[in-house]
Amino acid sequence: MSGCGVMEMLHGPSIDFLMGELLESPAQRHNLAAFDWYEFGLLEGVGTNYSMCMLQQDGMAPHHVFGFDSFQGLPANDKKFKTGDWSSKQRIEKKSGKHDLNRDDVMRIVRDNIEFPKVTLIPGFYNESLQPGLASAHRMRPAFWVNMDADLYVSTMTAYEWLFSNQLMRAGTLVYYDDVWYYPFGTGESQAHEQISRKYGLKWRPRLAMSRDQVNKHSRTWWDPAKYAVHESHPYDFSKSGYSRSIWPRDGSEVGVVLELLTPGPYAPVQSG
Repeated sequence: MSGCGVMEMLHGPSIDFLMGELLESPAQRHNLAAFDWYEFGLLEGVGTNYSMCMLQQDGMAPHHVFGFDSFQGLPANDKKFKTGDWSSKQRIEKKSGKHDLNRDDVMRIVRDNIEFPKVTLIPGFYNESLQPGLASAHRMRPAFWVNMDADLYVSTMTAYEWLFSNQLMRAGTLVYYDDVWYYPFGTGESQAHEQISRKYGLKWRPRLAMSRDQVNKHSRTWWDPAKYAVHESHPYDFSKSGYSRSIWPRDGSEVGVVLELLTPGPYAPVQSG
């Protein structure tokens, strides 16, 4: 047992991968302490708490954690989910038996669930909360880790546009998608990832891909990226958007991927023509 409470099924393997990398690399431990940690989609904050707990057990921590959520669920319908799904408020009210919680109540509970001193929660739908002056107002630093759990294409794209326009990404930033099986390739989060990569001329390196079996049988072990990160049986070649090999699962057998941004900043849209 890790001593970090109930492990999030999807977050556990990715954090174990990260722990292995940090424990082997003094440079990465320095980067973790120097840069910020971004969570787009918090729900109850349990996954974020697990991540911080695992890091702190080994004396490591990011400079600051920023969490972004509407706390009232998804902003729009799509083919998978309806408006209001994945609501922090509904989930917390159901578990606690309390009703009519306001947003401040929900945010306080989510914040209390994350046992880490330097956490700032930014409420609101991303098109409203991710304003141009937000990063400077909070003295945000470039990202060491981005948990992109926005689900919808529009939310993921909005988050990425804000990150890149504010130079909060960096060569070496690790981006984690925890539930890529929800949508076929070319929709949802993968659609936003491909489009932002083309817009800014980005190159990525796959670091980890997790199958459902690996998650279900998860133990305190991180997997070799050379074995799990790329599957040659997937015929995708996204060289036009910066990919040299397939990095996105095709058949729904995988539930999450960790990608490393290779392209250094500063970032600006690539001029066409």
